[in-house]
Amino acid sequence: MVNNTLRQEKRTETARPLPDFVVIGAMRAGTTLLHELLAEQTEFSLPKMKETDFFVHEKPSAETSYARFFDLAADRCGEISPNYSKRDVFMGVPEQVRAANPDARLIYIVRDPVARAISQYTHSLLSGQDMPTPNDLLDSQPGAHIINTSRYAWQLAAWLEQFSAGQMLILDFDELTRNPAESLARLNAHLDLPSRPMNVDAVQTNSSGQVARVPDWWLKLRDTGLGQRLRSMAPRGLAGRAKALASRGQAQQALPEIPTAVRNRIADRLRDDATEFRKLTGMAFADWSV
Repeated sequence: MVNNTLRQEKRTETARPLPDFVVIGAMRAGTTLLHELLAEQTEFSLPKMKETDFFVHEKPSAETSYARFFDLAADRCGEISPNYSKRDVFMGVPEQVRAANPDARLIYIVRDPVARAISQYTHSLLSGQDMPTPNDLLDSQPGAHIINTSRYAWQLAAWLEQFSAGQMLILDFDELTRNPAESLARLNAHLDLPSRPMNVDAVQTNSSGQVARVPDWWLKLRDTGLGQRLRSMAPRGLAGRAKALASRGQAQQALPEIPTAVRNRIADRLRDDATEFRKLTGMAFADWSV
């Protein structure tokens, strides 16, 4: 069972391996919401751009270049990169993080694996990616990747080969959205920080409905080199406010209808992994569909 209460001694800034913590995913499981919640607390230093993807590279740059993302005077420096739990595409990430800081704390936020898979598919379509039809999805390479990203036990296993179970905190997306204060209290305890009140109404989310209103030109710009540089340099929150402004008055794109038969096939492929994930974590996930 994953131990969520292991304590960590505070290290001095002069000999400070980074990152102090990493939220490794999962994609479409509330990582944007979690990033905004953490950014509201002054104890945390987060990169301006949520996803640095620093450790997906086979040979990351020197530690000093990674430190440039953070205010080293903060109590905890960390990042949120959902690509860190896509081991079929980005291999070796746990090894890279361990090499940077073997004492790092890890956070994995998950949601119903079927709902997450469908949300990733919908998000990909709305973002302009070339995707198969729902009926053809599971027989395609993009479909295999989507399924693998929802195989939480398989994803977690790679991290537990490099880090102890006590260094990993599992957060439930449903609990985070229902009671963000309680989820943040658990996260702060995991990182040896006191809980603080937060303004939940001030945070921005990244729901499919919101993405469906983002104009095409914004989505295309975001994925270019120029777009990524602008996001990395912009003051915190500016990119989100600019996206909201660009989306104002835009008609919502039609969301794809996922046939019940496709949902059932997705569930069949994820059921065994969900069972194993419950065993690994000791958590019930009673609201899940598998």
